[in-house]
Amino acid sequence: MLEPPVLGELFRHLQAFQSLFEAEGIDCLTGPDGDLYCLADILRLRELSRHLDPAQVMAIECLYMDMADADAARLMNAEAHQVSEYAYDGLRQLCAIFEPEEGLTSQPLAGSQRQPVPPADLTLNMVH
Repeated sequence: MLEPPVLGELFRHLQAFQSLFEAEGIDCLTGPDGDLYCLADILRLRELSRHLDPAQVMAIECLYMDMADADAARLMNAEAHQVSEYAYDGLRQLCAIFEPEEGLTSQPLAGSQRQPVPPADLTLNMVH
């Protein structure tokens, strides 16, 4: 099951994941939990995030831009702990709708080589 801290780190590293796909055709990563995370699914969840509460959307966009909580707090005119809470609540809602067998496809993207990257290559350190 997709957990908010994992999704947060996938969003934080999404630009690198997209670059990896463009350069090497790799569209799936194996997370530290052993689960396979596909670029198409993460992009779909990012698109769905735009339907969340505006503060949650902004906090998740700050993750995507790999901003420190303090910088995101200044941008959002909020306290750092509030940014983390907004992000976590939004990520939790996105995780709740993440069901690969019902909606998200986990299908390879065009040009994919389907070579999962080992868990050591995906660091997870999001703290809630």
